[in-house]
Amino acid sequence: MIDNFIIFLILSLILFLLSSLIGVYYINKKIYSNDIKILKNFLLKNNLKIDDSNEFKLVFINYESPDFKRMDDFLSSTEVKLHVFLNAPTWLYKTKIEKWKNHNLNQTKEFLFEHKYELVIFDPINNSLSKHSNLLNTFECMEALDVNNKNWKGKKAWV
Repeated sequence: MIDNFIIFLILSLILFLLSSLIGVYYINKKIYSNDIKILKNFLLKNNLKIDDSNEFKLVFINYESPDFKRMDDFLSSTEVKLHVFLNAPTWLYKTKIEKWKNHNLNQTKEFLFEHKYELVIFDPINNSLSKHSNLLNTFECMEALDVNNKNWKGKKAWV
């Protein structure tokens, strides 16, 4: 009798855990698709056409950020084309137009995803979205991976 009860409890616990995991999966999937809708609406609102052949790299910068100087230096020197949304006074925005001429610069007061992310990368081909809270750290990692990939090109990983 007790053995049957223990088996019942274990099966109930497994069923509960499995249904919880499925529920979390569907909630995350819904949040992800909602984030893509928010991003597409933001792009349309800011008159940015979604090019279905390339990924969009969107950068959100607040001039009051403690990392603003480092971001400024990075954006002045990087060759990577970015769509930059700058929350700053008009005079500062105008000075950055020439300095960040490699990028598509927009002045905005609106930020996506509640100021949590400085970099949002959207790939319309795969309908994928990645959000990064720190622009500089993310690009440092991307550059390190790129250098590592170039170093390994043509070499066998396992001997």
